[in-house]
Amino acid sequence: MTASTTSRCTSIPDTMTRHTRPTRLSSAMRVALSSFLLASISHTAQAEDAVTLCSCSPTTFQFVLSLDQNCDQNDYLDNTGISDSLCFIEEGVALPEAPEPEETETDGPIRRLQTDDPVVEIVSVQFLEFDTSGDLVVINQDDTYVDVSLGDGALLNFTSASSFLDTSIPLEDQTSSPALVAGGASMILYGKTASGNIVRNRIIWIYDMNCGRDNSPVNTGDEIGWV
Repeated sequence: MTASTTSRCTSIPDTMTRHTRPTRLSSAMRVALSSFLLASISHTAQAEDAVTLCSCSPTTFQFVLSLDQNCDQNDYLDNTGISDSLCFIEEGVALPEAPEPEETETDGPIRRLQTDDPVVEIVSVQFLEFDTSGDLVVINQDDTYVDVSLGDGALLNFTSASSFLDTSIPLEDQTSSPALVAGGASMILYGKTASGNIVRNRIIWIYDMNCGRDNSPVNTGDEIGWV
């Protein structure tokens, strides 16, 4: 569930100014996300050509762990302001190494829903935000929870790159050097099951970047995957 977080797509967000340094996805993550993001960002780029660019991301996120859920829960798919969203639960993965998580699976993950071996603990979380370029550039990477032991109901708090936008500068001028307009986000959670197996939940959502007060991409109470 997403708690205490609601966003609207706006051209002038009410935020403070600060700079962040863009980074790039690891090669493994680029392969894992590329097929999905190419299609979604193509849709987003068409939207940007037709309307004024708007920022759709909340300035802060607060997620509540809900470990009895699975990828049947994906409220983001129905939200206005979201062009697409995916959720995967995968077995056969290795834990990332702190402080910079790296995926090291050998034969590849097996995508499935948890059934008779439920996740009882979250041991690592990474939060990423992408820019609007379509090149899979990560503009915000938060590893605060890379080595944790969290149970059902625990809170995860993240600050969006959009919180650093300067309201006196057009958004178009803040999409690079540094990039502060989030075109999408991803959260990667590693859980431990009752039998001790490691399972991964990858959550991805892409904003359509359209303006409008009717857009509501991220809302309090939304459910997706384990949050």
